[in-house]
Amino acid sequence: LSCPVPSVCQPVPMCGPTPATLLFIGAGPGHRETITSVPYTGLAGDELNDTYLAAAHLRRDEVAIDNTQSCFFGNDKVQEKLAVECARTHLPETFRRVQPEVVVLMGGVTCRLADERIRLDVQHGRPVWGSVLSRLWAGWIWPMFEPALGMRDTSRMTPLLEDFRNLGRWLRREWDPPAPADLTVTDYGLCRSKRDVIDYFDEYGTGLKAGWTG
Repeated sequence: LSCPVPSVCQPVPMCGPTPATLLFIGAGPGHRETITSVPYTGLAGDELNDTYLAAAHLRRDEVAIDNTQSCFFGNDKVQEKLAVECARTHLPETFRRVQPEVVVLMGGVTCRLADERIRLDVQHGRPVWGSVLSRLWAGWIWPMFEPALGMRDTSRMTPLLEDFRNLGRWLRREWDPPAPADLTVTDYGLCRSKRDVIDYFDEYGTGLKAGWTG
């Protein structure tokens, strides 16, 4: 498989130990990552390293990190279809090298990698047994909000922190997730415009396309 956008291809490779128990996958690199060639080295990386991984009692050098989309196309808004196409070109090698036991899918676009639909709005912060990219890998998937979400909407920092804490507790066998029947969370966040609605569905994995005109 080749890059779907070879004219601007400047891939940011996976970083971290190989093999590793945990593989974190985000949406895509930003401008800062194209300079450092290391995923999550911008502001979102600072949040991930200093706030969220710390909440799980994890260190950056203990986990492997990659992105669904390996290149920065000049816009921080990752396109779902393009990102998944990119993932099929480079993530097989990442999975071969990392051999993870748990894969943390961060963000609505990244959760599209799962073969079974993930409802991020109600399944975040709980382990799901499943597979990704047409059974390229199967095992425990941990759906998570994108770390940058807490910077855009500070009300999301609390669930992000709780989900990372629970991830650490679950890995240490100190926490059992609630039964699926208990996952009935409703988000009543205020959407002030059509753009807010589209961004909500993009972020939380409910499948509304950007071409919606309602």
